[in-house]
Amino acid sequence: LRILGPLVDQGYDIVSTEPTAVYMLRKVYPKLREGELATKVGTHAFGFFEFIERGLAGLPLRPSRDVAGVVGFHIPCHDRALTSGAPAMRFLERASYRVRAVETGTCCGIAGTFGMKSGWLGYELSMAVGEKLFEQFRQSGCNLIATESSVCTLQLRDGLGRAILHPLDMVRFEGAG
Repeated sequence: LRILGPLVDQGYDIVSTEPTAVYMLRKVYPKLREGELATKVGTHAFGFFEFIERGLAGLPLRPSRDVAGVVGFHIPCHDRALTSGAPAMRFLERASYRVRAVETGTCCGIAGTFGMKSGWLGYELSMAVGEKLFEQFRQSGCNLIATESSVCTLQLRDGLGRAILHPLDMVRFEGAG
């Protein structure tokens, strides 16, 4: 907060591609660190796709992957509490993808870094919790799977045994090489 506060004072917004970081800045820090600084930083914290919609909505986009079929999109828990994944899904749609949320309405199972611990009270339990979501993806017929969260990416990749993409890896900004 000591670093971000002066940047906000200079007119900058704080932008992150990781929903958990935005959630922490907007929702958690203002509660943990009551005061003007945490609140000020939180009001200037945005997810990347939310930020793009606010100021660069007309930016021409093109797909960098095959657009045939449907992209199955997983909404990370922290993003569900902020924007329900809508800005990222609209971003992909603007790049000509057909996108569908594939959801159980609950955590993918990894629960932050809980699922990275070895054993039953960690990885094995996280895989068991995620199984319902994994099965929904298996049955979805989606040819691509995307999520904004790096830890959800790890969980889905392990649970499904296939590549999981970040939306930014699926789009080229028009005019870029």
